[in-house]
Amino acid sequence: MTPGPSNIRECPACEGPSAPVAADDRTVLYIDVDGVLQHVRDDRWAPRHDAAEFLEWALARFRCRWLTSWRNPNETVPGELGIRVPPGIEEVRWREAGPFPPFKAIAIRDDEDWLWVEDAPSTFDIDHLRARGATDRLIRVDPLPPSVRQTGVFERLERASRVPPK
Repeated sequence: MTPGPSNIRECPACEGPSAPVAADDRTVLYIDVDGVLQHVRDDRWAPRHDAAEFLEWALARFRCRWLTSWRNPNETVPGELGIRVPPGIEEVRWREAGPFPPFKAIAIRDDEDWLWVEDAPSTFDIDHLRARGATDRLIRVDPLPPSVRQTGVFERLERASRVPPK
């Protein structure tokens, strides 16, 4: 991508006039919690055993953002799920971003490359993505397997990642 106004930021560590620094051009990954980091066990949500590994892996390859109903997920997810949430995942406050009834897809920005992992997008979300021609950016996750790896999410995201695996 050619640097332009939307992907250049000022150097925060520089004093006085600063030279532009190329912004992070990795794909944005929007992450849901229920159904992605958790699976259904005995008709209840339970943490997937590799949820923390998935978050670490995703942060190494994508600019991650929470797109979930959970409030303050960087604080609540570790306590509720008992997993480590690495620093660097931004929260999208989607309930304030759109009309009623609120739906998540309206908060996704089209001015950057993105993918969205979600187990149960609403019909409003699907319709909105369809109208934007972006249904192929939604990666649906099966909420039943106890492992994120069993859902095929790693493989699909690996193909989309701009950062080579280590």
